[in-house]
Amino acid sequence: MATTDSVTATAPLADEACPVCAAPIGDEPECGSCGCMLSGKLILGRLTPKIRNDIDDRLAAARRRFDLTAAARASGAPWRTDLVRLDRMEALVREGPPPPGEREDVLRELEEEGKRPAAVSPDSAGRPSDAAGARTLRDLARAALAAGSGHSPDVTLAEITASGLTATVFGRGQDGETTERADVRTWSWAELLAGLPKDPDAALFILAGGIGHGTGPRAGTDALVIPETLEHMAERTVLVNRVSGWTVPESLLGLLEQRLPDAESVRLPGEAPPPDTMRHADGFTAAAWEQDADAVRLAGGGADGSVRIWRLWDPEPFEVRSLHQGRVTAVDIADEGRSVVSGGKDGAVRLWSFGGSGRARTLARHQGWVDAVRIRAGVVFSLSDDGIRRSTLFAEPNDAATPFPLRVAWSSAAARLAVTSDARILVVGGAGEAVVRDGTSGTRLFSVTTGSTVTALALDAGDRLLAIGCADGTIHIHDLHERDPVGRWTGHSGPLRALAFGPGGSLAAADDTGGIRVRSADPRGAPPGEVQSLAVGAHSSPVRALDFNRLGELLSADGDGLVRAWRLPRLH
Repeated sequence: MATTDSVTATAPLADEACPVCAAPIGDEPECGSCGCMLSGKLILGRLTPKIRNDIDDRLAAARRRFDLTAAARASGAPWRTDLVRLDRMEALVREGPPPPGEREDVLRELEEEGKRPAAVSPDSAGRPSDAAGARTLRDLARAALAAGSGHSPDVTLAEITASGLTATVFGRGQDGETTERADVRTWSWAELLAGLPKDPDAALFILAGGIGHGTGPRAGTDALVIPETLEHMAERTVLVNRVSGWTVPESLLGLLEQRLPDAESVRLPGEAPPPDTMRHADGFTAAAWEQDADAVRLAGGGADGSVRIWRLWDPEPFEVRSLHQGRVTAVDIADEGRSVVSGGKDGAVRLWSFGGSGRARTLARHQGWVDAVRIRAGVVFSLSDDGIRRSTLFAEPNDAATPFPLRVAWSSAAARLAVTSDARILVVGGAGEAVVRDGTSGTRLFSVTTGSTVTALALDAGDRLLAIGCADGTIHIHDLHERDPVGRWTGHSGPLRALAFGPGGSLAAADDTGGIRVRSADPRGAPPGEVQSLAVGAHSSPVRALDFNRLGELLSADGDGLVRAWRLPRLH
């Protein structure tokens, strides 16, 4: 539990400071910051104990109310109040604990404050802003880009939240839609404000304006640090305050307005922190995801032959192993989340039990580098110029008639693999078609004609829907059970490099330019024109892996080593 000591400063309040909010005061009878009456009517006569006690009681009530309001804001009021955190923060309130009903009064006041329209400043020309009705960052970016001149340069949205300052760049894609850049810049409050306590409750309390039993760090221009790189991220900037009424963020907003006089300022309702980012400086040559109830794991292969395993969003890998001579060209994680299989330029296919014995062993060797690997139900499929090999992790009856290595009709560099969770169905995509085969016998079951080279494959969670991404930017959806086409989607400007099915049958796709789009749920029975499509964002390099986590966020990793989680709007 936080204690009052974590926000105590040794220096007492100065005589020229308000006794309630510690703001500097002038000659006015009322504090311009908190509204506290600094002087009242002249009382003739002796200062009796009753009068003194009455003054002390009113001052104590004002201090308690001021701190309690700050604690309520810091606990998420009025949008998503964390009552457990508010219980802890009451220990920081001066003259506390509050009497019965005062907390409810404060929360009610903040709720009424939250119902007022969001404030939006006019643009540099003094015109009303189109962002007045915006409720999301994408709405703001769309309005800012529409107000831009010429070819609509990129716009930076500098978002002030309870976590700190986040700068996100938006631009226009080739189809004219508003697109978010994958790479974001973030600065925590510890970086922006010197002397902030390490205790999270105490830090939030001070950010929201709480005084506690000392002055704490104040939000003067000498204490706040403005990131210099923010000024050079894009030609246009919109300043977004998600924590209106918080003393320190409001001061930061004021400083940013002075530093960027042409910027537009907007106040929006509070929300959860923006999606995390992580960067592996050496980049990824191959990547894959796996998740359980506790964590999401990312396996990333590198140009040096090593494979690294991360838990998102830990900044450092928890396991690293050199597995190949030269570049890692393919990687996959077993569904039990304790083993990774990789293929390399050296033609080797290796299994590494990073979560168990730590042993690494060679499963197969190809003549030429490995272009794809998949591990499902204890079976590993690998693809190279000499065909598809099938390796088992456990003993199987010896079958001399096995067709593996199974030849493919195209160059392996232009082929892709997908395997059902039980390893019974194997899909191989290549030049102009995707061939569906029996995963044990290799028997050709049927094929899907695409008319363009297959560049990406994905199966949904039920192993029923097959998504086939092509070099011409189209996506074909096929029902493996009925062997019937379900839909054909367009909208990408280049070859598809990664596909992933999400909640309710939604589908995410990344093309060769790094652009990511999400399409609405299973389009079975819906005319193509009714399938919704959203341009989510863009990486600066090709995406190596896509997946959805259990929160419904889209995860992406690119060749430059940037990992991002995207919070998606609901598609119908």
